[in-house]
Amino acid sequence: MIERTDIFKITISTSDEAHQEIIIAFADSIGIDAIEQTNDSLIIHSEKKELIEQLTTQLIELDLSTEDDLIKETIKNQNWNATWEKSFTPIVINNFCAVRASFHESPKNVAHEIIINPELAFGTGHHETTYMMIDQMSDMPLLDKSIFDYGCGTAILSILAEKLGASHIFGIDIEDQAIECAQNCVELNGSKNIRLEVGTLDIVPVLEYDIILANINKGVLMNSGEGLSQRCAPGGFLLLSGILKGDDPKVIHYYREYGFDYKRIMYKGEWSSILMKKA
Repeated sequence: MIERTDIFKITISTSDEAHQEIIIAFADSIGIDAIEQTNDSLIIHSEKKELIEQLTTQLIELDLSTEDDLIKETIKNQNWNATWEKSFTPIVINNFCAVRASFHESPKNVAHEIIINPELAFGTGHHETTYMMIDQMSDMPLLDKSIFDYGCGTAILSILAEKLGASHIFGIDIEDQAIECAQNCVELNGSKNIRLEVGTLDIVPVLEYDIILANINKGVLMNSGEGLSQRCAPGGFLLLSGILKGDDPKVIHYYREYGFDYKRIMYKGEWSSILMKKA
């Protein structure tokens, strides 16, 4: 079982895209990676209070934010399982895939289902970005393919890839707890061809993966073009999400510079998901 600690949260009010990117880059440089980007704010989480304090101090000293722009909160440790069970409802993506907990009944007329345990969420399918990734995978050629899941979270996408016939899946995440949670989900679903590790792109061998799944955030995606290109086979696919509407043209242009051709885009809420193919 994953031990839970208090979570320290800071919300930074800013709708300026360039401003957001600077803050994201700085947060990443000091070891904070749990960042949610919205149209008018950045929401940053960490289990390390000192990192949130360091970020706050630096933002003010560098005139990147003021006290009035910052809202700090502490999310107290609690019985996450009980809280999660009360709030979690199954997710059904068309007739293609359902994501449910073990205490839910199996849905009818759905081709695939993924079971996850009550945990502090590292990805449940509720967020629009995960929903779109699953939806996009419904007609992708995964049979006998090698898959790289970049920022795997709960490993929902890895598990689905195996159910769709992928022969080998490798997933990474920089959060120890995410990988532990993902391993639990892999075992719960009886997956056999998924390998998961804690780390960044640097630990991933330069192999030619047939399909790369990357549901992260724009800041990470816009700094991963070379690394993902090196790991994608010619003719392979790159499926991206974590991108706000309006940012997709920049992301498409960026990945074109690394040899990827645009194939299609999907929107849900304020978010987009882009499918590209290695030339």
